[in-house]
Amino acid sequence: MGKEVIVFSIKYNQIIKEICAEHKLQFIEINHLLNENDFADGLHPNTKGHTKLFKEIKNHLPKF
Repeated sequence: MGKEVIVFSIKYNQIIKEICAEHKLQFIEINHLLNENDFADGLHPNTKGHTKLFKEIKNHLPKF
């Protein structure tokens, strides 16, 4: 992943965290889950990346 994408992602996540806090919504940190092998084009997750994201997000969903 290029340096510009990483810097943008950090700034973007900070904004989303602030919006979530203002609206009392949960923010799920996911950036630490993915590495450069988890991206199809350097920006969008591939199948392996989406699988990692699903497993993490699933842990935060209510259980019925």
